[in-house]
Amino acid sequence: MAVQATWALQETATNLITISKDALRVATEENIQPIALFAAEQFGATIAMCPQTRKKVEMTLQETAEPVMVSFLKAQIGFAKRSSITELSKSLAGVNFLALATALVSSMKNYEAGDALWTMITATASDKTLVPTAHQLTALVGRIEPRLAHLGFTNEILGWKTWWNSQAGVGRRFYPKPHIIRPSAEEIHDVVDAFRGLERVGDTQSVVLHAVSCVPWLTAFTKWCLGIEPNIKCSEGRFLLEQPSSPVTVHYHGRVLDQDEAGDGDELYCEEAVTVETLSTTQRLPNLFRARNSTSDDFDLHDEGFIRGMITISNHGQERLREIRDRWGDLGRRALLEVLPYAIRQIRSKLLHVDAYGPFEAALGPDPVSESIELEPLLSGTGCAFPVESVVAEVASLYLSIQPFTIQTLPKGMRIMDLPLFRLWAEDVLGGIPSADPTPHNLRMLASYSSFLKDLSDVLATIFCLSLLRHSLRNIHLYFQPVSHSPYLEPMNTKGSFEDAIYSLLSHGGLATISVEAILVKALDLLGHEVKEDAAHKNWAISSFHGQVVFPKLFESTNNFDPVGFLELLCVPGELYLKEKGIRVRTVGSKPRRGSLTPDDLDNRNLPPPTVALNLYPPRADLCWIVSTYGDLVSANLSWTESECRINPFCILTGLSKALVAKDCPHPASNPMPDSRPSPLTCRFASPTNFEPTDDIKVVPTKGQNGLRIFSLAASEYADAEDDDSCVLMGNACLECALKFCRLVGFSKIIC
Repeated sequence: MAVQATWALQETATNLITISKDALRVATEENIQPIALFAAEQFGATIAMCPQTRKKVEMTLQETAEPVMVSFLKAQIGFAKRSSITELSKSLAGVNFLALATALVSSMKNYEAGDALWTMITATASDKTLVPTAHQLTALVGRIEPRLAHLGFTNEILGWKTWWNSQAGVGRRFYPKPHIIRPSAEEIHDVVDAFRGLERVGDTQSVVLHAVSCVPWLTAFTKWCLGIEPNIKCSEGRFLLEQPSSPVTVHYHGRVLDQDEAGDGDELYCEEAVTVETLSTTQRLPNLFRARNSTSDDFDLHDEGFIRGMITISNHGQERLREIRDRWGDLGRRALLEVLPYAIRQIRSKLLHVDAYGPFEAALGPDPVSESIELEPLLSGTGCAFPVESVVAEVASLYLSIQPFTIQTLPKGMRIMDLPLFRLWAEDVLGGIPSADPTPHNLRMLASYSSFLKDLSDVLATIFCLSLLRHSLRNIHLYFQPVSHSPYLEPMNTKGSFEDAIYSLLSHGGLATISVEAILVKALDLLGHEVKEDAAHKNWAISSFHGQVVFPKLFESTNNFDPVGFLELLCVPGELYLKEKGIRVRTVGSKPRRGSLTPDDLDNRNLPPPTVALNLYPPRADLCWIVSTYGDLVSANLSWTESECRINPFCILTGLSKALVAKDCPHPASNPMPDSRPSPLTCRFASPTNFEPTDDIKVVPTKGQNGLRIFSLAASEYADAEDDDSCVLMGNACLECALKFCRLVGFSKIIC
């Protein structure tokens, strides 16, 4: 296909109906403007794109897995068989557009990609009367981004960033350093326009791209579009990479300094915009196109200038290690790896859920009563959000691409900072572990020390969150975004965050607390799911962003749950569709309500006090899910066959986080209670949705029906905000020990 200089929009408008009825149908179903879809295809005829990239795009988009059913939501996860992607894939011009769009959505947010496409489409349209708006193009980008986000262009940028920073020479460095910064929309247009000239015979003979910090992006984009690496030249005049057959040269205009030589400003600040120099056979002098300055008000380097996109797990881990090495030296990286086996055990055993901290403190405090010593074995089965230590270690090895290691325990009286490499790093970089002495020098040391611990805490928080996704790790991508310590980004408020809890644990020792919400906020942020507020306010059940759907595994398997690793997540490639209505869903929340009980409920019967754990409910009584739609909003709630209650499913997770599991005791589980029992052990049967306060301990008789047990747990958490209805979840302990345990920790309900 010959690359055109312009495209004719009037031809598109004239043939709007006759071109493709399927395209009109797709535009209607996906709520995008047909003019945006057709203009995108016509614009694709003007794009220079190599056969290798086109083939990669086509082959990847043809690979469509079978839909995955989500039974609790009556929904399915997958990609639509008829979509904007399939329509654009029918022509070479359409594939060209998809390939260019891949580079854009792998570098920036959707609205920025829409603006960049509008700039390029407007500049190449011979008739601008019917050019789609930036908003219409952004809507189109939003529909195609989930399929394009995983094609790997962001991985290519990071690979070239690593290559660039390794080329300065031994003991030397680039200044400003090649970084994860992209060009502006106008600069990208100039580069695309120059490449277009290379593909037209007798037009452009060669192209030179002059830049500073964004040279990794330009190098990756050149290879992506033309199929060959550019010649790469540094400011000293020497070539770092020579490609005689390549018509493109990337010229880095920064300086090359010795490692200990200081620069004259911030390393990320770029005074120059990208300048595109083209030379044709008919020109004696080069033609220069200089776009607007990268640091102008329209191009915010503080945020939008940094690259964002989906990358593989191993690339994410390697990039994080490189950031730590660049910031703290190779000794800092080695100190982090030394800490891992000890820190994982410390976090796994000492990090408690915030709502469970009080009961633990009461049961195993510094002055335990005799009952707490007797009942201590019951605590051995207490639930934990994360899987076992060995799984966390395996995930750490996979994420950081390091050899498998064995979890270890710190010797008594030893702290993380007492480990040899950690102490050696502190001596080398800080001059020693800082003290509490408030001298200016010591305060500077303490600030650097705290920053290093925060970086370490962030890596550990990432590893623990990935352990929740252990069954999905081979098939998912993580969302790459700038780290918070960049000088151009506002420091994130981490108070109450997962990283903050780990930092507190590592720096102060003892116990630390964390909420389920904070863990999920971190895990979902790693995947690029924009549901921070929903998760923080317990209004999240499932979400779909960047071509991946995430939800708690427990929601899909309520009849077979394990208190250890109860917060495990499933991440499935695709988009979320409600099966019955066929609508695409981004997030699902909850709209709970309390309802009346049925007349035959346990609370309306005159039953004798319980003596053993049992089940008084018929098989028909079980947990069920109620899915409702309110316009574009979808909610999912828990209920059961004996009640009209609607309970937020998030309460399952928070309920398990604060529930204590009475797993074992010295007696058989069927050991009956004595007929004459002391007053602290008085109890009565109650239904799962009994929220009435009482001095007696409520016993929910649901033994053997896990679905109903889960509902009872969620109902207890739902009531807890007003009635303090926290519970003990029975394992193999007898009822008498469970009652003692319940009184000891101050809970008011036992779920059999």
